[in-house]
Amino acid sequence: MHAGRADLSILEFSGHPGLRRYATNKNDGSDIVLAPIPGLKIALPDERVFAVSKHAPNSAEVLKALNLGLKTMREKNLIRPLMRRTGMLSDTTADWHLVNASTSTKKPVKSSSTSPSAPLSGTSTSTDKNASIKY
Repeated sequence: MHAGRADLSILEFSGHPGLRRYATNKNDGSDIVLAPIPGLKIALPDERVFAVSKHAPNSAEVLKALNLGLKTMREKNLIRPLMRRTGMLSDTTADWHLVNASTSTKKPVKSSSTSPSAPLSGTSTSTDKNASIKY
């Protein structure tokens, strides 16, 4: 986009009003506003992974604390509200047409204004190297 070779980009929705993202053009310093195409969305099946090197000092304690934090967040139903605040989930787009519904490998998490604190579907996994949360 900065080079003027693209008019469209696939991104997660922003948590800003209007679901817009803001950037600065690296070439001339002008503002770039990225706005969603109203009524259309694309599923971006993904997970967040927190890597902890087993060679790092205190890695076992860090991993234990990270897993405890994820467990606590899940038990207190804090993950969905955080996903909404960052734009990963949006009540605004809940009824928008999912363009890649037939090709999506994971069923996207549908937000619901009636249960904003509903538990997140998915699993949290950990090994001696990492902890992750799948949604």
